[in-house]
Order: sequence, then structure tokens, then C-alpha cells
Amino acid sequence: MAVMGTGTFKMDEATYFKVFKEVHDLANPPEGLIFHSASVVDGGMFICDFWTSEEMCLNALMNGPLGKDLAAEGVALPTDTKFTNVLNFTFAQ
Repeated sequence: MAVMGTGTFKMDEATYFKVFKEVHDLANPPEGLIFHSASVVDGGMFICDFWTSEEMCLNALMNGPLGKDLAAEGVALPTDTKFTNVLNFTFAQ
């Protein structure tokens, strides 16, 4: 079942664009990523992603290039991470 994963990474915008470059590569996104969004909030960058599963998200964060880039910049995983099962997707343009 697809999940929505949210959390606040303690980093600034410049660091976000540096470490999240993989999710912006539409030709080769992380396996399992459905949709990615980010917002600037007090204390960092709030991420709201949709993944095919919680396991796919955690694998990308722990073992993929994204996880390695986060570690290289000294950015820890969010302490407010939350996963919610997704019932429906609707895309409007």
C-alpha cells in the first residue's frame, strides 16, 4: 500500500537542493518514489513524499544516494517522521 511520509529535516534551502538532487532527477528517481514536495518552515525543510511503501522510503533514506548525501552533509533523519497509509491519489491540473 502506498504511504505518505512526512518530516522536517534540519537544513537550509541550499543544503536541501544539494542533498535532494536525486529526487529531482525525473529521468532516474529513487525506486518507489511517487511524488515529492518540500516547504521551507521554521527549523528547516518540511518534506511530504508519497512512496510505494514505507520500506522503499526508508531504504532510499538509509541505503541510497539520498541517504549518503544526507550523511555527507551531516543532516540527520527527522525526529518527527510520520508515515500514513494512502487511500487515494487525485491529480488536478
